[in-house]
Amino acid sequence: MFPKNKHKHSLILITVLIALMLDILPLPRVMIWIRPHWVFLVFVYWTLALPEVVGLAYAFFIGVFFDLLSGALLGEHAFAFVVISYILLKTYKLVRVYPLFQQTLVVALLLVLYQVILLTIQGTVHPLMYTPLYGLTVLTSTLLWPLIFMVLRDYRLRFQIN
Repeated sequence: MFPKNKHKHSLILITVLIALMLDILPLPRVMIWIRPHWVFLVFVYWTLALPEVVGLAYAFFIGVFFDLLSGALLGEHAFAFVVISYILLKTYKLVRVYPLFQQTLVVALLLVLYQVILLTIQGTVHPLMYTPLYGLTVLTSTLLWPLIFMVLRDYRLRFQIN
């Protein structure tokens, strides 16, 4: 066991790095539309669990690093993560006490906002052809939230990340 709070940041960053690897993992073309937003889910969990640790600075740096890894326009994910982080930091006390089902609905709404922000930024840079398939990533990510929540909660409790 790790001493309480000693390795907090490194243990959080391990989960973020795993999520980054899952997000850039090459998939067949058919599977691209159902790829969950792993980094988003992990980031939302840590923001809700430890808002005094994972805040706007984490959001910005995770977003920039994700932009660099994914080859996206520099700053688009950073901006989206900062907006989501701001909303979560203002509402985390309320969202944390919701049952898991209601938390899942909140995460779904945040995922829609995240997707809209990204599509808006990408649409201003170059023309996009919108397809309803963009919504499948929101659906798969929403369905995975309860699992991500339980796995990361057990991880946090096991390693006493407070």
